[in-house]
Amino acid sequence: MEPPAKKEEVASRCERILHDFSSRVHPNHKLMIDVQSRLATAYGSGEEGVGPRLDQMTRPMLQRKMQVCNQVLDVMSKVDPGYTTWRGQILWELTRTKVFSAKRDVAAGIAGEKELKKALRDEKFLGIYIAYHQSVLLSGAR
Repeated sequence: MEPPAKKEEVASRCERILHDFSSRVHPNHKLMIDVQSRLATAYGSGEEGVGPRLDQMTRPMLQRKMQVCNQVLDVMSKVDPGYTTWRGQILWELTRTKVFSAKRDVAAGIAGEKELKKALRDEKFLGIYIAYHQSVLLSGAR
């Protein structure tokens, strides 16, 4: 009896779907953006069957995660502007990846403290953004 086939990780499946549909569907199509959004959260999740942890990701994987986050933000900002939950989630994914990447680069001597300080400043700004978003949601619930 053969052992069961290893289940494909969500991140790998998303990459395959994006590749398969790239010649048939516009890159800004809702399907593509939905898959990219899922990919952005899968990379770095560390959940079994979903995707690798940030510290297990190679530099190209980290860059791919940031690229996907930026693509989702660019498209969705046009069709769903403002303070939204999806925006907070994707910004968090992007920012934590930038901070992790900057810390790794500084430790490896590839980048200087300036890049790390910028990433940490972005992280602090994101905290303010999320706090504001939550206050808007809570004040609207009254």
